[in-house]
Amino acid sequence: MIQLFGLQFNTLMDVLLVITLVIIIGVGLLALGNKIFFKIGVRNIPRRRTQMVLIVFALMLSTTLLSSVLATGDVMTAAVQTVAIYNWGNVDEIIQGGQGTLGFYDDRIYYQLRSHVQDDPTIAAIGVSLTETGLLVADETSRQVRSNVTGLGILNGTEQGFGGMQELGSKNHLSTTQLGLNDVYLNQTAAQLLNARKGDTLYLYSQRWPGKRYVFHVSAIVQNGGLVGELPYIVSRIEPFRQIEGRHDDISQIFIENSGGGGVNGIGLSDYVSATLTRWLPGYTHVIEVKQQGVQDSQ
Repeated sequence: MIQLFGLQFNTLMDVLLVITLVIIIGVGLLALGNKIFFKIGVRNIPRRRTQMVLIVFALMLSTTLLSSVLATGDVMTAAVQTVAIYNWGNVDEIIQGGQGTLGFYDDRIYYQLRSHVQDDPTIAAIGVSLTETGLLVADETSRQVRSNVTGLGILNGTEQGFGGMQELGSKNHLSTTQLGLNDVYLNQTAAQLLNARKGDTLYLYSQRWPGKRYVFHVSAIVQNGGLVGELPYIVSRIEPFRQIEGRHDDISQIFIENSGGGGVNGIGLSDYVSATLTRWLPGYTHVIEVKQQGVQDSQ
């Protein structure tokens, strides 16, 4: 449990513990100062044992029910947070903005930002991509089709700071620098949905490219995580998507991983990291705290 009635649960527990101790000490002092009234107050306990047992049992039952409700809320919140967080892999913040439906902006922003924050201990990694959303992917080999797939055209090597990519099965470490212009990696989710295997031929379609399709080949299946979370992704070098979109040096997203090792560990740094990044960004871009927003939505 993180919050109850708008208060941090640890803070609330400390406050209630102090209040309980004050009450116990107060009752004890009153008993010492007024022994006659204390004896009058407790004399009914041995006289009415049944009522005493019923009252104690009712208090225990109500406490058990309340604890069960809070525990159930904890489980549900943790489950929703897990989905919200691990869909983003190791990414804590995303920088977006720019022009057009995909939000293009020049990659010099990335290089300038990297030079400014390279010694910042709160930032563990920076990655870059030209991201295509809402792709329709058809696997010619398996005869399976999947819509709403995200394509990450990653600037070569920038995925390595996020833990890199591991091939499913062999656990070999892979990099986008090993890909040809028409080669892609599929994350585990996309491969399962398409029943895809290494060597399959894929056709990519998009409403952004009416009447066109682009052919790619599956170089490997990679585990979920890093820059690719639990949602279906295809990963390529950035050059193919730049050619498709007719862009030379543009990107559409910069990914930030906070210090702490991924998961929920870096969320506490999101506000500080966002403020630091905003200082060095032009006005037409903005920082989105994707994991912190996911946690807040789950609450």
